[in-house]
Amino acid sequence: MLMKKKNDNLFKAAEETALKSLFDVLEERALDNNAYVRTRLIQTLITIVEANALPVNMRSQFLKICLQRLNDKSSAVRRRAVQLLASFVKTHPFRMDGGQLPLSVFSKKIADIDQAIHVCDHLFDQFLILKIFFH
Repeated sequence: MLMKKKNDNLFKAAEETALKSLFDVLEERALDNNAYVRTRLIQTLITIVEANALPVNMRSQFLKICLQRLNDKSSAVRRRAVQLLASFVKTHPFRMDGGQLPLSVFSKKIADIDQAIHVCDHLFDQFLILKIFFH
């Protein structure tokens, strides 16, 4: 059991390393001299973004690449960059499922925070009473 858990952790670490390496290569290709390579890169990114396979923490990194490619000297790259930008907008986490975040998603969190504030207020009141009493 312990060995299986250790193997799972090793597999997960190897998977994350491989994924990071892949995205590093994709980033390097954005600066390639060949317009065909840049075009194919953006097509690949479109596929990745539309499949929701791009980790959320890397979206901004690749969005910057997309915005840089909007000023590319090749019209094919610029055209694909516009398509990639549309894919980013279409698959944005806050745009999916109707585009609006319902209040019900945050209701429990709001209630938990309100309860924590109430507890803090109560403790602070007790502190003030003790401070006045012993001072």
